[in-house]
Amino acid sequence: MNISIFYEKQDSYKVIRELTYHIGDVAAEIDEKNKNRQDIDIATFTYNDAKYIRKEIQINNEELYFLYIYITVYANNLKELNYTLNRIQGILQSRGIQSRIAYYRQEDGFLSTLPFMINSDKINHIARRNILSNGIIATYPFISSNIFDQNGIYFGDNRENNSLIVIDKYKEEYKNSNICIFGTSGSGKSYFSKLQIVRNRILGIDQYVIDPEREYDFICSQLDGVLLKIGPNSDTYLNVLEIRESSLEDGESGYLANKIQKLFGFFELIFRKFN
Repeated sequence: MNISIFYEKQDSYKVIRELTYHIGDVAAEIDEKNKNRQDIDIATFTYNDAKYIRKEIQINNEELYFLYIYITVYANNLKELNYTLNRIQGILQSRGIQSRIAYYRQEDGFLSTLPFMINSDKINHIARRNILSNGIIATYPFISSNIFDQNGIYFGDNRENNSLIVIDKYKEEYKNSNICIFGTSGSGKSYFSKLQIVRNRILGIDQYVIDPEREYDFICSQLDGVLLKIGPNSDTYLNVLEIRESSLEDGESGYLANKIQKLFGFFELIFRKFN
């Protein structure tokens, strides 16, 4: 199925004015004596809702939106379609969400769920629901209340709900494993980096640390790592002419030709003009 959600922001001044008029009108209906008990209950419910919305807009700086949700269900045959449709309607009703089938308006509903940003006037007046900006947050489909990967590393606590943030940045679900650490001086950037190094070591993940200030010498010795000192007077050096099988990237072939091509780029950076 495809789900399309539209938000339409309303003018706060106009909304407050209309709500005030509506509240006075409904209050007059409640005072009438010729209404049965059911009508009074419905009017009272509407009256309280209108007062609540007006208070949230005036006091808590909320915004009023019109919310439209369209769902297009697909199936291979009519039996499967009816089954899926009944199941979706049952799930929505169990959560207090009213739904309607777009009889004789299926094409308009279908177009509304395509990526064309079409909210057809023929059906939007039926699908429209009022919602405050605080409630819109719950409709955003990509918000996760917690981040917890099974084999991840503890990164910190979620300030919103105090849940643990445990991330395995090498999972296939993530586009890459890159992270960037920001913070003021003394906020714990180096401590956090060293903590990740220790945990990656426990998990058996190979890692390389470039340390110009020699800040990680001690942790390297404690974790039985290999310390390479590279400099003019160092006994450790890199052989840029060495041909290594691991230097080939996916889709590349030919060790010598590949190495020569990379050497041209290397010497271009050093000598600027290299022929």
